[in-house]
Amino acid sequence: MHKETVPIPPQEAPQNNPRTKSSKWAQFERIVLMATFVSIVLGTVTFLIDIEDRNAARADLKSDAINRAWSSLATQAVGNSGKVEAIEYLKTQDRNMSGIDVSCAKMDGPENWDTNTFRCKAPVFLQFGAFSDIKMDNANLNGADLTCSVLDNASLKMTKFNGARLVETSFKDVDLEKAEFQRGNLEDADFTRADVTNADFTGAFLSKATFKDAIGLSTALFDGAWAWKDQMPVNLNAKWIHSCSFDDRLHQRHILPDICKP
Repeated sequence: MHKETVPIPPQEAPQNNPRTKSSKWAQFERIVLMATFVSIVLGTVTFLIDIEDRNAARADLKSDAINRAWSSLATQAVGNSGKVEAIEYLKTQDRNMSGIDVSCAKMDGPENWDTNTFRCKAPVFLQFGAFSDIKMDNANLNGADLTCSVLDNASLKMTKFNGARLVETSFKDVDLEKAEFQRGNLEDADFTRADVTNADFTGAFLSKATFKDAIGLSTALFDGAWAWKDQMPVNLNAKWIHSCSFDDRLHQRHILPDICKP
């Protein structure tokens, strides 16, 4: 007998399982998100390290600039030697410059500074300086040229300006207690609301200087201070200074005449 062959029914092709596809896609998304997160973290770390390096570099540059400014002030040099820029920069960095010495005797040598007349052969130029709000107490600027500089709201207690050229220099609202201006040229200088308590203006040239609302005027010294009679200082008791009549045939405007005729 022959055995009958039982036909095998055809197998159906496997159908795609939507759950399997969804699982694979979710796994792929997690990988992409993880890679993105790692990339962001690494980028942030790199950025922070770069910022820290740049800040350190800036701090080094700032420190170098401050040191160069101090060095410029200490360097023995007269005329326009970069000291205006040095002072202005140190002021922007809130540095206290009390006690600095840019006097004629220090910068040009004591042999070029006349201690009797307070005259300097080669002064330090600090002209047109923007020195408002500066802290420079007990400094020595003897013989320096600060023509047209602005020192408004500064602290200049006990600072020495003996023999200095201070033409049109502004001292508005400045603390000048015990400051010295002996034999200085203060023509057109502005001391509006300045505190000149116990300041010394002995022998100073004061033509057209302004002392409006100045504090402590009665305690300041004006022995030998003078002005041309046609250019008397403003808001200063005329009895405190000498007034000289100007004769253009005999006199120069900034030089005290041998004979001062009222």
